Amino acid sequence: MAQPAQGVTELLASLQRDINCLTDSDRSTRKRGLTTLQQKLFDDKDAPSSEILQEVFVRHLLPLVVRLLGDQVEKCRELSINILTSAAEKLPDPSPMLAPLLPAMKARIGTVPVLEDSEELRLQMMKLLGGPLLQRVDAAALVPVLDEAVAVLVHSYADAFHEMIKTACAATGKLTTTVGAGGLEAYVANMIKAIVPNLSHRHSAVRLAVLRALDALVLSGAPDATVVEVVVPAVRPLVFDHTPSVREAVTLVLARWMTQAASLPRQRPPDIQKAESLLAYPVKLLPLLLLVVTDENTAIGAKALEAVENVGEVYAQRVREAQEAAAEASAGPAGEAMEVSESVEGMSIDNDEETHMGLPYSAPFQGRPKQGARKLVTSVLHQLLPPILKDVKEWTVAQRSHAARELYAVLALAERASEAHADQLLGAVCSAVGDDEAAVASCVVSAAHMMGNFVAP
Repeated sequence: MAQPAQGVTELLASLQRDINCLTDSDRSTRKRGLTTLQQKLFDDKDAPSSEILQEVFVRHLLPLVVRLLGDQVEKCRELSINILTSAAEKLPDPSPMLAPLLPAMKARIGTVPVLEDSEELRLQMMKLLGGPLLQRVDAAALVPVLDEAVAVLVHSYADAFHEMIKTACAATGKLTTTVGAGGLEAYVANMIKAIVPNLSHRHSAVRLAVLRALDALVLSGAPDATVVEVVVPAVRPLVFDHTPSVREAVTLVLARWMTQAASLPRQRPPDIQKAESLLAYPVKLLPLLLLVVTDENTAIGAKALEAVENVGEVYAQRVREAQEAAAEASAGPAGEAMEVSESVEGMSIDNDEETHMGLPYSAPFQGRPKQGARKLVTSVLHQLLPPILKDVKEWTVAQRSHAARELYAVLALAERASEAHADQLLGAVCSAVGDDEAAVASCVVSAAHMMGNFVAP
């Protein structure tokens, strides 16, 4: 077997004529050179060893092939993408490809106007980025070309070709995985702003792909302001999406965002009087989850209720942890210990096993909700009710219907805590039971019955 250095020399000698073809002025010659190199380097049974291939391709072929991404002949551009894809899949270390390749990709599909007019070639380039490149390189290799990689993704979110958007979304998820939490801190807000318009795309498969990418971006460390001002308004329509799989997916995503520890307030101890100290964005995201709880598809509603209960369990656990921390901190003067104890007691997770048999629970409720979910809703009830009671009086049937459904779910979870808001609840309920829309009135009546089971006459 030839030594590596000798093998490199021999391979270069055998390829020199084909390499020279890549810079020829004749389009047919360039095309022939690309075709031959693809065959000799990657397709033939006697293709060079991976060690020799790494040396020859990176040092002698890569710049020439990358330059042909901008060739005036579409077939030559296609063949160059094929060679780059094969190299990214088969080189022992594809990371040296990033520095010359990502700027070239940005020039073709990451600027306005987009220079690559073939949607299929745009798609193949995105598959190259989101496939073997992002799968096989590490964060350290990506850092120097993150500007270019993000530019390619951001401009691809606006591509008219729906498959391009889906592939860019998949690549986004892989990018967040490769760079790790916080690795996209400088980019994530702009990426989110660029991607959320596609949540209203006419294809449900695109909406799902965008939601997955958005999930990855939020969990990678999206700024609180971006989540509240950009993400929440954009995601809200998905809880009413006409495709069941989208509504189901958004349920799981919302629950994941709420329980993501990385999103919690930093550098201050938790305040167990405030759910915001123990969960991420509970006042913004919980109402969306509760809307799905009363989904017309009872299977989706059941999954949403399960998600709310799972979030509630996380909340309950964090309350217990905060109580334990407060108890340890109170091991000082007696007066100080009493003050902390009384503060903790106000938000303690009760252990009552009170029976609620026979209550008029409607699907998806099969009985009394779990304790953590009840405590979670109770803790933010004063913030949940005003927008619901406002919407139940709105002029559109859809808004009133959604509000009535959400009101039922909230009251089923709030139980006796609704008594503190009885005045405002009774006024809204008395007005809404006479709604012209029978379905709205019926749902309000159910909510009133639920409230009546817990509020003293």
